[in-house]
Amino acid sequence: MENIIYSPSKSISIRINEDKMSAWMYIHKSDKIIDEKEIINLIDNSGIVNGFEEALEWMSENGFDKDFEKPFPIAICKSSVSEIIIKYHFEKSQTYDPQSEWSFQDIKNWFYSEKGTVLADLNYSGNDIKSNMRNIFGELVSDQSSASKFTEYLGKNVTLDIDNKRILSEIRGYPYIDNENKLNVTDNIIYNGDIDSVKSQSNLAASITINGSIRKSHFTTANDIIVNGNIIASEVYTEGNLTCSGDIIDCQTTGVVVIKDTLTNSIINSLFVSQGLLTFDNTINCSRIIAEKGIKGNEENSSIIGSQVLTSSFVDVCSIGNVEGVESEIEITMCPYAKERLRQMNKTLLKIKEHPNGNSDKIAQFNSKLFSLEESLAEEMDEFLNSQDIVNRFVKIRMDLFKGIYIRILKKSFYVKHNQANIEFNEDGDW
Repeated sequence: MENIIYSPSKSISIRINEDKMSAWMYIHKSDKIIDEKEIINLIDNSGIVNGFEEALEWMSENGFDKDFEKPFPIAICKSSVSEIIIKYHFEKSQTYDPQSEWSFQDIKNWFYSEKGTVLADLNYSGNDIKSNMRNIFGELVSDQSSASKFTEYLGKNVTLDIDNKRILSEIRGYPYIDNENKLNVTDNIIYNGDIDSVKSQSNLAASITINGSIRKSHFTTANDIIVNGNIIASEVYTEGNLTCSGDIIDCQTTGVVVIKDTLTNSIINSLFVSQGLLTFDNTINCSRIIAEKGIKGNEENSSIIGSQVLTSSFVDVCSIGNVEGVESEIEITMCPYAKERLRQMNKTLLKIKEHPNGNSDKIAQFNSKLFSLEESLAEEMDEFLNSQDIVNRFVKIRMDLFKGIYIRILKKSFYVKHNQANIEFNEDGDW
């Protein structure tokens, strides 16, 4: 809001802009005589000490004529800033570009940022901008007055450190410069096409959306994976969520490991291990499934056939088994995720010990990891056994339960000898 100062006679006023970079005088129509002394006293009392020559230049350049009730400048301060110079802390050619095609192998060479990483330094084209950045009161202008110029370079998920003239990342991810020359950071990269035979492990710094399938590949990420296709004969590890619109097929050995939740169509001939909830639409067939927080199938057509399924929570599906009587095991047990990870680690350690020469350091590392995992499992089991929380553990079959199915909930077990329908088993009920 502008500040207005009047002379004692109210015949003259000075209006000072909110940014204190200019002041404008009004000569009001009045019966009183206005003398030069009154004008000088008003300017003196206003505290204005800077920008007088610039105001005269402005009026000369604009052919300005003074008149009653027509404001004219008495002080104008100008900055010598002509443009902003930006210095990036990464090579543009070595980071993600959403507008360009890239191969999955490129990811390991990309620069990525953590939260708080300095991505760019900002400066002015002038030699010493601060000497010219004084307002009409002779005060040094804070760099905040130039923040609007800096913000022209700010895109998504970045922040401006105005005091140090730099741009910081707000998230972990990949920085890139868009078509408007703005600096952005994304935590989700998009790949169009199939990922095939990627053998080297790539630690992604962002979630990835793959508009295609993953085949014969091995990679890890701390973030979410979205696959608009199938996952075939691959080893995948994510500490985030997994969404696979197609099927998980022939993923054995270490299989697919998901720390959070999973949504998929089917899992076929695969090992699937999750600390979260597994939701699927079609079938689990000839697979080993560990899903700590439960298994939820489509209520109309989901099935489990010829598989071993373990959870600590619940199984809710349309059918289990088939008319040929193919056997399946459905078990609700303590800490299945931790047990499976311990089993896999022991299996890997045994393979390493088959060739001990040159692997002593690796064996020592695995032994240390095993010890930690065993301690963690003991703590989880103790918490499970002593928990006061009420947990509804159950196996629910909405349509067909075929013979040849073994069902166990903690200490209670049941072997299905005859076909049944629409039945639920729970921890406290009579079987």
